[in-house]
Amino acid sequence: MDAEATARTDVLGPASVQDPNRPGKPRANTVAHWPGGSWGNAITSVQSIIIHGNSGWPSYQSANNFRDLYRSLNYLDWSDGTASWVDKRGIGPQYFVDCNGTTFNLVGPETCRAIRASRGTRRR
Repeated sequence: MDAEATARTDVLGPASVQDPNRPGKPRANTVAHWPGGSWGNAITSVQSIIIHGNSGWPSYQSANNFRDLYRSLNYLDWSDGTASWVDKRGIGPQYFVDCNGTTFNLVGPETCRAIRASRGTRRR
């Protein structure tokens, strides 16, 4: 991923435009970088990958939304439940699989061996 080698430090932009119905929006990061901590590090002992299909999810264009969250861009979201701004960076899957079967590698090894299953698949 293009932000992997970048320092994991926010560079804040200008003050955010404030909405009276959603006050206190923080200044946003302007430089792409991975979230802090161990986020994005390789998982050394993966036993399996489970795909959850949801036809109600937005189209494969959502892969770009995850990409922004992983790059610490466009990561602020208003929560009606807490009436505050929430930092959503780093939230999402490692691989995004669209309902049409297209797989997008969002984080992790570029080489991924995929096995396709269907309802008719059964163990023997």
